Amino acid sequence: SAAAAWATRAHASARRFSLPRAMLARALEVFVLCDRGAYLARRGFTVELGTVFPAEVSPRNLGLFAHA
Repeated sequence: SAAAAWATRAHASARRFSLPRAMLARALEVFVLCDRGAYLARRGFTVELGTVFPAEVSPRNLGLFAHA
């Protein structure tokens, strides 16, 4: 019974910490991608940002392409 109560509290705590990560993950990923793209553009590269495949395949579908 004590272990079940501990597990319930631990699960609730982990769930609360995972909510901001899930909500902000895409925004943070886009921000980092744009920041990297801007860095490369300032150094003379031609930069293209976009999705490389559908989100149904994977939510990590952003791409940065740069060429001199």
